[in-house]
Amino acid sequence: MKHSYLLVGIKAGRFISMITRNKGFSCKHIFKVLFLLNAGIWSGIFSIVEKRKYKNKINSTNKLKPPVFIVGNWRTGTTFLHQLLSVDYQFTTPTVFKVSNPDHFLVSKKYYIPIMSKVLGNKRPMDNVKIGIDEPQEDEYALLKMCKNLPLEKLIFQKGEKFFLDGYNDFVPENEQEFMKALQLLAKKLSVESDKKALFKNPFHSLRIPLLQKNFPEAKFIHIYRDPNDVIPSAMHMWNIVGSQNILKGNWVSPTVISLSELYKKIIISVRQQLKKLGNNQSIEIKFEHLEKNPIDCIENIYQKLDMKFTSEYKNNLINYCNDLNDYKKNKYNVNDNDKKQIKEILFDTIPEYF
Repeated sequence: MKHSYLLVGIKAGRFISMITRNKGFSCKHIFKVLFLLNAGIWSGIFSIVEKRKYKNKINSTNKLKPPVFIVGNWRTGTTFLHQLLSVDYQFTTPTVFKVSNPDHFLVSKKYYIPIMSKVLGNKRPMDNVKIGIDEPQEDEYALLKMCKNLPLEKLIFQKGEKFFLDGYNDFVPENEQEFMKALQLLAKKLSVESDKKALFKNPFHSLRIPLLQKNFPEAKFIHIYRDPNDVIPSAMHMWNIVGSQNILKGNWVSPTVISLSELYKKIIISVRQQLKKLGNNQSIEIKFEHLEKNPIDCIENIYQKLDMKFTSEYKNNLINYCNDLNDYKKNKYNVNDNDKKQIKEILFDTIPEYF
């Protein structure tokens, strides 16, 4: 799924509304738009089927098990942590299939498997991380299709001459109630499907913690951070790929080292401030380097701090999963001296242990 994957699965009516409020699309992307509209018609049909079958069950799901949120800047290891935790059978998590089809994943999977398995590919476009329809995925991709004016909409419909995330104080949309209704609906549908605790990973949630905690007061949060000399060039590479492959209007504006460093600093400071306000067993902060070096011990420490049960079965799953990663090779990026200087000037006071 090499192009427009952020919007694949959005219902046709919502996609047309998105195009309308963003005043159209670039003609050169007409084939992407037609593809999305065609897929959107099928999403609308399956959505009707799901509502008829599950509406009462979803509406009667009032008491959700407290979710766990993984937060942190992009490229800090949130995906790796998400994958490690997802092999614990106490959790249910959004997957590639579910976030692609949030309006009907309870009824449509068997029909989509033949198509998605062929077009998805084996690895993510920005790195060597395995991807498949059942791999855990961040819920922002589902929320983008379920409500209006999330940040990624600005990535798809470019306006102005600055990176689409510049200028945000937080990532809470103006339509706060609509956003929370969508997230709660997603959580309910995950619960209906498996009756397990939801595990979410979403860097955008890093600047939404007060809103999340207000609506999920017993939720637990795991913050992961990493050497900015690895994070910043990797994030730049990621955004340039995601932007160029999903843009439907305007010209893609690449982020700068300064803008990404300032965003990373904002996220770390905000997350730390908010997590201090939570109960002792509701949050933990970890370093990616510790997780990478000894994932089993690091995960066990997370479970102890958050007062979650670390079973022998889960430990065996972790060991097996980590053994399967022996052939994985991370992307490597060269950071020039000027970029290193800018990164240090912005982030030294926040995470001095890396300088």
